[in-house]
Amino acid sequence: MKQTVTEIIDYYVHERLQQWARWHTKCMQNGLGYPPLSVEGRLQRDGGVLPKSTAPLPLPSNPDAEEMDMLINELGRYDKALAEAIRVKYTAQNTLYQEAKLRKIPLPTFKNNLRLAKTWLAGRLRAL
Repeated sequence: MKQTVTEIIDYYVHERLQQWARWHTKCMQNGLGYPPLSVEGRLQRDGGVLPKSTAPLPLPSNPDAEEMDMLINELGRYDKALAEAIRVKYTAQNTLYQEAKLRKIPLPTFKNNLRLAKTWLAGRLRAL
């Protein structure tokens, strides 16, 4: 089956957003300044050997995800609702319906914001 250019671009944007969401989630889990495991947890995990350093691990580096994060933040400066739709779709645990209800936004409006945000991101990625 032959894909159209639009389908290929939509797939690419979706894959980049999924990559960003995984990176973003890791950064949020490690970004609070607390180690991911207690000293006791590290002893159990490492078989009773305490690592030399107890400093928090550096945040994971992912240039593509960082670029997407920059673009989502840029989008948020132009239209907060569109950036929020992207963030919610790719990082929230709830369904789109539940998230729309929490935000008191009609589901069709929420889905339209998501579509517009993806279109904006596709345009920006093509311009880079």
